[in-house]
Amino acid sequence: MTETDLRISIVTEPDMLEVSDLLEKTITAAFVYEGIAESNAVELRHEISGKIDELKRFLREQPAGEHWLAAQSGDKIVGVIASGEPTEIIQRHLPDLGDTPEIKNAYVHPDYQSHGVGTRLFMAMLRRLRDYQVAQFVLDTGYSAAQKYWTRRLGPPEMSLQDYWGPGFPHVIWRCLVTEAIDRATS
Repeated sequence: MTETDLRISIVTEPDMLEVSDLLEKTITAAFVYEGIAESNAVELRHEISGKIDELKRFLREQPAGEHWLAAQSGDKIVGVIASGEPTEIIQRHLPDLGDTPEIKNAYVHPDYQSHGVGTRLFMAMLRRLRDYQVAQFVLDTGYSAAQKYWTRRLGPPEMSLQDYWGPGFPHVIWRCLVTEAIDRATS
């Protein structure tokens, strides 16, 4: 896959089934990678259905300030990213956010990881937020692989909630300026 093979666009209703399948595949892969798929089967199903419900709500309501972007290689959607209202975890631990959006639901098909898809999606979302005159964003994750990825992209998190998901499983939160994140990513 080359840079020109990848197109970023807004998720639309015809993308619903393919994005839902992507969410199921990538979230399941993340749980397997973390070694928690078997012991957390109910949580896995809940995580997948929750993300699909967010997507359905976005497509149905088109809420102001929310965005879903898809990366497409050929005729296949290989990644997604969204922004919108911060999760309850973020709101509880960073109550002074005002209307700061969260960048969330960043998932890349396992066969396309480490090929720049996530970076392209993230940059597209940052530019979109900048174009909407959004000054800062938040981002969080409990997945260890994602924590490493985002720490490389954003630096150390603002907050680490130790043992949040159990012993040795923290949940981390970043608060970043959009312009600084763009500068960091392009330098």
